[in-house]
Order: sequence, then C-alpha cells, then structure tokens
Amino acid sequence: MFNFSKRVFSAKETDFIIKRLEDVAEQGFLTRRTEKNPHLIASYYGVEEEGISPKWNVKIYSFNKARAGHSIVCIDSEVLQKLVEADYESFVPPDLPVLRVDDAGSPDAAARNSDL
Repeated sequence: MFNFSKRVFSAKETDFIIKRLEDVAEQGFLTRRTEKNPHLIASYYGVEEEGISPKWNVKIYSFNKARAGHSIVCIDSEVLQKLVEADYESFVPPDLPVLRVDDAGSPDAAARNSDL
C-alpha cells in the first residue's frame, strides 16, 4: 500500500494515513497524544492492552517546502503499515497458557539463598 521508508508524503497520502490512524484509535489500539509543537499535525502511541507497546509512536509533521511534502516519523514502520491496512489480527496475542514459576518456597531456592 504505502512505502513508509520514503518519509515524505503528499497531503492526500497524509490525510488518508491520519484518517486510518483515527479509526485505529477508535478501535482502542492507539491513543492520540497532544504535544506543543506547531509543526506537528498528529501524534499517536500504542496501547499495551491491545498488543502495541506504548513506546511505539508515530508523528506526522506539517508540509515542508524544502522536502515538498509531509514528514512521518515512526518507531517501527511495519507496525504502522499493518495499522494503516487495518490488519488488527496481527496485534492479538496468541491464546496460549501462561507458565508461571515461583520457586521462592522450594528447597532448592532456600539452599541457593543460604549460600549467599
């Protein structure tokens, strides 16, 4: 669909991407972030509970005459590609049992702690 490695996008492309990101935010996968930057059009970050780390983010900047387009800065463009394509299934964790290990009360743990 989009080549996100090019980093500069037309106004039409940017409008489409922002619309898709708004739809994704309505689904609960992203949260819009408000920042005090006059050149920033939109900023989003992930929602941990929906499978996207809050450390993931995307920022869309206003038109730059020198670059002849809008800049998009993203932590991971593969995630952005899946979000724009509305491929939400990629973010659903597999339904696997969780293995929890607590050896605090085991005899082996007590022996290891006594050596300290």
